[in-house]
Amino acid sequence: IDPETLNSIKSVIRGTEKAAAALYDNKLYKQYSNLKVSEVSRKHIKYILDWQLKNNPRFTENTYNAYKNYLSMLFVELMEVEAIDINPTWNIGRKETAEKIKQVLTQDEQKKVQSLRDTHYHFWRYINMFFRSGSRSTEMFSLQKNDRLDLIKQEFVVMVKKGKKWRESTRPIPDD
Repeated sequence: IDPETLNSIKSVIRGTEKAAAALYDNKLYKQYSNLKVSEVSRKHIKYILDWQLKNNPRFTENTYNAYKNYLSMLFVELMEVEAIDINPTWNIGRKETAEKIKQVLTQDEQKKVQSLRDTHYHFWRYINMFFRSGSRSTEMFSLQKNDRLDLIKQEFVVMVKKGKKWRESTRPIPDD
């Protein structure tokens, strides 16, 4: 598992434990934190997520969706080792989130970047390549001599990781 994903899962577990300690199941007469994994149902997960949304000011709709995804990953693993029969995160709906507008450099900021040409040429060159190609730094840094690079077509092919899957992506090499 990717180290960033592992850190996120650990954070989700800590948050889930906190919410579980605050919630009580009236039918089973137990704190959620004392439930066996086989006793955890969809309603428990839903209440835990809703409790977080209500009681944690830093818990947003995006965080809700991320928690649901990471908990689902954990329950899928538990299903594979036959610790549970049903994934309790299934059929819990995602929260609607607002799409954030991507920030674009202002004219003044673009002028500041261009002024770096004389004082920090290598950095200026990198920023321009990054900006024009639309590639991420990790993609550009991973380019190697044997990668598919076509100077005539002005493009290169990189492997991009999106979620769990790797896929090839063609990126432009702009004139400037």
